[in-house]
Amino acid sequence: MSHIGKSVFHVWNIRDIHFGKVVDEKTENDWKFLLVKWVDNEEYENSKKEATNPKETSNYPNWHRIDSVRVFEPTEMMASLRKL
Repeated sequence: MSHIGKSVFHVWNIRDIHFGKVVDEKTENDWKFLLVKWVDNEEYENSKKEATNPKETSNYPNWHRIDSVRVFEPTEMMASLRKL
């Protein structure tokens, strides 16, 4: 199943949620990796460049392993948020 074109989010730094669309995908060592075009994420991108923990870096810094992002439907999420 392809994830290209799907909306995803990623929770970073416990309190920050980043949203984007999948623009490419690949599989390596039985793991699917997604290339995501993030929106409004300058702080996140800058912090990735400063990461010093080897666990926070990878051979593909712009690719996210499928288990680190969540696919969602924006209209469904917005409908739930409006109920708050």
